Amino acid sequence: MEKKYNANLLFALLSVMMFALGLQVGGFNLVIDPVAAEYQLSETLKGLLATFQYLAILVAPVLFGGLSDRLGRKNIITAFSLLFLVGCAFTLFVSNAVGFIIGVFLIGAGASVTWSTISAALGDAFAARAGRFISFSFMFYSLGAVVSPQVINFCMNRGMDWRSCYWLAGIAVLISLVIVLTLTFAPQPTFTADEKKGGNAGRFQGIGSILFIGLFLSMILYCSVENGLTFFSGSYFTMLGTPAYIATAISAYWFMMIPARLLAGLFDKYRREVLIFGFVCMTILLVVMYTTTSGMVGLICMGAIGFVAGPLYSTLIGLGAESFPKNAGTMTSLITAGQGIGGAASPFLMGLISDSVGTQSAYLMLALFGVVGTLCYLVYYFKSRATAKA
Repeated sequence: MEKKYNANLLFALLSVMMFALGLQVGGFNLVIDPVAAEYQLSETLKGLLATFQYLAILVAPVLFGGLSDRLGRKNIITAFSLLFLVGCAFTLFVSNAVGFIIGVFLIGAGASVTWSTISAALGDAFAARAGRFISFSFMFYSLGAVVSPQVINFCMNRGMDWRSCYWLAGIAVLISLVIVLTLTFAPQPTFTADEKKGGNAGRFQGIGSILFIGLFLSMILYCSVENGLTFFSGSYFTMLGTPAYIATAISAYWFMMIPARLLAGLFDKYRREVLIFGFVCMTILLVVMYTTTSGMVGLICMGAIGFVAGPLYSTLIGLGAESFPKNAGTMTSLITAGQGIGGAASPFLMGLISDSVGTQSAYLMLALFGVVGTLCYLVYYFKSRATAKA
């Protein structure tokens, strides 16, 4: 009973940190336009701001994520939470675009390794039920992303500037880190001498499998959609003549992920089928956003996409942790790197297309990403079914 209680306590308090990390991503979606305005950046250069954060999400998990398999989950979460705080300090106290870029790069590195290691820690604690609790933890991440645009919008309407985003996220992560330092983490899986000799404990175990490649490519395409959608929501609703909808649309997107991730955790038996539904519906809704001229329709689509796409990220991470339990830190980090690839490329491409032919045309690119993501996931789905029957 004591072990179960500790596992539940671990989940609850790590979810507090996930909430704190979510504050920054939701806030960044909102403040990217004021940041670009202050530093006089074009749409293309605005996209590069998001690209640098997600470039870090690509690089850092590949370089450092597997360290938690060897150095311990708690040590890595502590170190990279501190790196996140250093990044917040850069955005707050270095008043130029270069300082901001350095800051968001460090924030991306710190956050990505922290949340992928949290997923690995939950895999240690809950084993076969890891997917359920990873989905639940990302529900709290979404809650943070819902809360922050409203809090920051409130602050900005009362004389504060976009830096309130980084004060809010930095203080929340600092508090959650103090809490995490009091935790006892679940034991990590150990390797036998034969496994170590045979290379099963190696960093790249399983990376060449169709299952991993399917998950990895699915993550790239999903995050390409998410980042293009959220970081250019300001430009999109301004183009439609409804700039007052921007903060509401961002919050609606992240808010609808909360019940979606709760349901995904409760019905994780069907998680593989739920992802097919999510990819297909997300693509259809993106086509609607591309064709509509109504800000209200765009707002409804943002919320609906949040709901149907809500289970995608957390379930892809959970499937990675469950499929490679003895390399959970490495595998969740590598799949998180897929987020970095999509997240870095998509805002930059959105900026280029927006400057060239307009923001609405860029949403057609997102719909195409949805189509390709659906196909990549179907490769994983049918391979996993064949493997299970073998």
